[in-house]
Amino acid sequence: MQQLEALSYQIVDLAWGPWLLILLLGGGITFLLASRFLPFRHLGHALALVSGRYDNPDDPGHINHRKALSAALAGTIGMGNIAGVALAIQIGGPGAIFWMWMTAIIGMATKFFTCSLAVMYRGTDRDGNLQGGPMYVIRAALPKRMHFLAYLFAVVGMIGALPAVQTNQLVQVVRDLVVIEYGWLSAADSAFAFNLSLGISLAVITGLVMLGGLRRIAGVTASMVPGMAMLYMGAAMLAILLNVDRVPAAIMLIFNDAFLISSTIIRENFPFCGFYLLIQFNVAFYRVNVQQCSEVA
Repeated sequence: MQQLEALSYQIVDLAWGPWLLILLLGGGITFLLASRFLPFRHLGHALALVSGRYDNPDDPGHINHRKALSAALAGTIGMGNIAGVALAIQIGGPGAIFWMWMTAIIGMATKFFTCSLAVMYRGTDRDGNLQGGPMYVIRAALPKRMHFLAYLFAVVGMIGALPAVQTNQLVQVVRDLVVIEYGWLSAADSAFAFNLSLGISLAVITGLVMLGGLRRIAGVTASMVPGMAMLYMGAAMLAILLNVDRVPAAIMLIFNDAFLISSTIIRENFPFCGFYLLIQFNVAFYRVNVQQCSEVA
């Protein structure tokens, strides 16, 4: 067991080394400059697209722009935005927030190009339905000798997108803050039966949505994501308003901490380690979400 654990740590260190941070940031900056800040210059057009102004039922694809955006956001807004950010701040300090902001700006360009490639190089399944994602981009745009990367990405992406973290956190929150809090289960009791039953229930509900294909996924997410987004933004705004007197000092602390190296050992070795951990936590979900972008009608 210890050998297996040591091997897993070696794989993680190899896959999530500093080179990945350099690749993501460097690639994003390159895309942003090469496109002359295109995602920002055409932001108005993007909003018009998702508003339905350019929807055409005769266009190829199975869902419209709004549903495609909802499907992508459903896999983006979640644990990485809450638990991942909290972890990054705890490890890397308040300055990690600044580097998240910067990477979000740069990441818009990366997202634009990856989604554009996914739309340009879409494929079809055996039933003639449109499919897309990095796997199809690799197979259609790269030489045949590199096609093995498509299968590698599909396998790794499938593992990386498994909702183990989300399910575990949801079960724990419901158990600790609802079931135990209201006395339906004692903290001293074994929670195995509760955890198992709630986990199975979540798997069944998720399966009913997933097995319905992209149309059902898009329909469900289009109904849920607006409420999700409003709840997410509303909670954030409420937290800010309740602490509005501390906001100016917090902003100053973020900027100061982002450019000043702390005396802690962690910061001396890696000033952006908090942000680095956030990437480890969330980048797998980001990459798989490109697949939804390829289904824009």
